[in-house]
Amino acid sequence: MKKSIFLTGSTGLVGGNLLPLLIKDADISKLYLLVRGKTSGEIREKVFKTICKTFPGFDAQQVNDKVEIFSGDVTSENLGLSNNDYKLISDKATHIIHSAANVSFLQSLESARKINYGGTKNVMKFAEAANNSGNLKRVAYISTAYVFGNKSGTFYEDQSYAGSGFANSYERSKFEADRYVRSLFNRLPLTIFRPSIIVGNSYNGVTTAFNVLYVPLELIFRGLLNFIPGHKNTLLDIVPVDFVVNSISKILFNNNFNTGNIFHLTSGKNNSISAGEIIELAMRYTKQVKDAYAYSNISKVKFVSLNAYKELINAVQGSAQKLYQAMEIFAPYLCVKRLFDNHNTEVALKNTGIAIPSFKNFYYNLFDYCVSTNWGRTLRNAA
Repeated sequence: MKKSIFLTGSTGLVGGNLLPLLIKDADISKLYLLVRGKTSGEIREKVFKTICKTFPGFDAQQVNDKVEIFSGDVTSENLGLSNNDYKLISDKATHIIHSAANVSFLQSLESARKINYGGTKNVMKFAEAANNSGNLKRVAYISTAYVFGNKSGTFYEDQSYAGSGFANSYERSKFEADRYVRSLFNRLPLTIFRPSIIVGNSYNGVTTAFNVLYVPLELIFRGLLNFIPGHKNTLLDIVPVDFVVNSISKILFNNNFNTGNIFHLTSGKNNSISAGEIIELAMRYTKQVKDAYAYSNISKVKFVSLNAYKELINAVQGSAQKLYQAMEIFAPYLCVKRLFDNHNTEVALKNTGIAIPSFKNFYYNLFDYCVSTNWGRTLRNAA
C-alpha cells in the first residue's frame, strides 16, 4: 500500500525542504498540504515559490499529479478545513507530519502558544480522527532540542524533564507542545523529532529563513557588532536542513523502528562547535574570498560577560544601542553550556549513508550563499 502524507508547515524551513523529498518518493501516492491563504491561487503560489527555492528544476507535472493543497490554519477549528475535506484527508492519510510553527523569539507568549501549542493540539485531534479510520501508520511532530529550559548540562532523548527558565516564548511554547505530544504516546503512533539550530543546505547553503544564527553573523560581517555576550568556548549545536529532513524521512518511513520514540536531530558532542570557532571560520572565509573590509571587521569581535554586555548597551545610544539590544536575545545560546545527546538518532541512521555533519565541513557553502544573496535580500526582491 502506497503512503498518503498530510503535511503542515510546507512553506517553512523544515517542511519546505521535506516537501521535495516527499514529492520524489515513489512510495508516496498523495501529498495533502495545509497552507494558510485566502484563495487557492495564493496558497498554490506559496507552495510553488517554496519548491522553486528548495527543489530547482522540479517537474511541475509531478507536483500537480501528487500534491493537493488545502487552505487552512492549524490554529482554527477543524484546521480551517471544510467538514468534507477534513474527513477526506483523515480517512486517507497514512502518515502525518506536523512541522508548522511560529519560530520568532520576539513574539508574545500568547502568540507563540496559539500556533505552537494550540495548533499542535488541533493537529493531534486530527490525528485521532485519522487513527480511527484505520489507515494511520505514523505521526511525526517536529519539536526542538531547546525544550529543556535555560540551563547547562547534557540532555538525553529519553530524559524526563520539567522545563523552566526558558530563553524566550518560542522555547516555552514548544516545550508545552512537546510535553502534550508525549502524553499521547499510548494513544497515537507518534514520533518526536527535536532539531537544534537549523541552518541552510550543507551542499549549497540554500535556506528560506535567514534568522537565528544568521542575524549575529550578518551583523559581524558588516562590522556592526564588535562585542558578543557569552564565551568563545560555549558550544553551539548547529545542523544543516538537509540532514534534518533526510533524517526525518529515513526514520519515519522505516518500519523497523517502533513509535513512541524521540530523536535528537543534533550535532551532538562530537560535532558541536564553539562560538569562537565560528568566528574563526568566518574570518577564514572572508580571507579566502579576499574581502579585506569584512575580514577587518570580523577580526575585531570580542566576547564579553553578560553583565558587561548589559553595561555596554546602557553606554551606547541610537542605532548602536538597538543593535546590541537585538543581539541580547541570543545571549542564552552563547552563555549556557549544553550538549544534546543523540544516541537514538545515531543508531537509527547507522548504515543509511546519512551522517551527522560538522559545521566545519559546510561553513563555506553557508557563508557563500549568504553573501551571494545579500543575506536573502536579493531573493526577496526577485520574488
